[in-house]
Amino acid sequence: MLVQKAKQKWETRPLECWNKAKELRADFYTKEAIAKEEKMWLVDGANATMMAGIGNCHTVFVQPLGASIANEGDKFARECRAATEAKGYGRDLCGYMLNALGAMFINRGLRGAEWHERDFVMAGFNGCDMHCKHSQIVAEHENVPHHYTDWVAYHGEADAERDEARAEYQLAQTLELLEWLEKTTGKKFDDEAYIENAKSGMRLQALKGDAMLYQQHIPAPLDQKTIYSLFILGGLVRTDQFSTEAFWRELRDEVKWRTENNIAAVATERYRWVESEPPPWFFLRYYRYMEEYGAVCIGSPYTHGVRPQQQPDGTWTRPKTALEEGVPLNTREDLLRAGRRGSSGSQPAGHGPTQPQYQEGVLNMIKAYHCDGVILALQRAGVGCVWGHRELAVKLEEMGIPVMHYETSHPGVHVDFDENRMLDQLDTFMETQGLRRLEE
Repeated sequence: MLVQKAKQKWETRPLECWNKAKELRADFYTKEAIAKEEKMWLVDGANATMMAGIGNCHTVFVQPLGASIANEGDKFARECRAATEAKGYGRDLCGYMLNALGAMFINRGLRGAEWHERDFVMAGFNGCDMHCKHSQIVAEHENVPHHYTDWVAYHGEADAERDEARAEYQLAQTLELLEWLEKTTGKKFDDEAYIENAKSGMRLQALKGDAMLYQQHIPAPLDQKTIYSLFILGGLVRTDQFSTEAFWRELRDEVKWRTENNIAAVATERYRWVESEPPPWFFLRYYRYMEEYGAVCIGSPYTHGVRPQQQPDGTWTRPKTALEEGVPLNTREDLLRAGRRGSSGSQPAGHGPTQPQYQEGVLNMIKAYHCDGVILALQRAGVGCVWGHRELAVKLEEMGIPVMHYETSHPGVHVDFDENRMLDQLDTFMETQGLRRLEE
């Protein structure tokens, strides 16, 4: 293959806070394993911030378990899906759900550990229908108490009156849920602990948003494969909230330092691209393959969460949290309303933002992070988050932004995925833009 020489080589170095990130992730799995021994509630599908009001709880969910099973190895993932297929669940369902339920059916967790039975299930307010169904099956299989709240959405353009009605309905449901929690656990809900935990979450959200904004810098201080290991800390992976907040403050400061000193994620960076929604968790090495071209993925709306907003002076910032804006957060009702602030129920098929919102999210990232191209997945089963990707591609191509699609069954399912085909696609995608793989 033809190769090119890198014109610029930046200094690289590993993240100094990497070991702390590993410790937080390890603590998450350790607490799951010792929950029964330590007499902690092990809760499936729960809002970890809300569970702080009950205390002595550990929350787990179909994510990141489903993706982690796919990443651990195809043999384990196939065993999990075979177990679900034997019970009659179709292959067209969410791969995360099939992986996680299969692990429950064969009584196996990650890295050879056993499956840990839940004490109760508390699910809802999730736009992905399969996630709620997963929690129901867990509750029925283990015969434990369960409670579900509705996801409220409507078709069409955003409507302020409908959004207000939606928010009030969800508030009423949540207050009913808190009553159910007290009855199920026999403990009085601690509003003060709940509010303080939520405020910490808002500070964490701000720190994460600030850290991700540094991806505007050339060279990018972080790459997407690394971001995938970090972005769920304090979100899908919840252990001690305040230790996690401290970690994000340290990470934000380190990313700031890397930016000021031109420390790069990819030493030969010369091409920047963005993606949208989950990757093939079983084939993350394609990020490293792209680095052979000097190409770095700066992230996606999925991982960055807080999407950049352009100001009149041309700079890019993140939205402020309710805490930063001084919104009253003195009662559980205050906090619940703040959580619905600015959100809309205008959804297609109950999942994801409207098509214009999808386009805006990706386009803003392209502009803010100086991206040269876009890679979009086309998954065939159980994923609403690729809704509109073809329409988005048409829009991007009209703007002259190169786009590559690749197909999978699902981000958590290796079946029908052709690794060599994707690598060939990446070669063609890069070569059509005049790039060749770099010499070592």
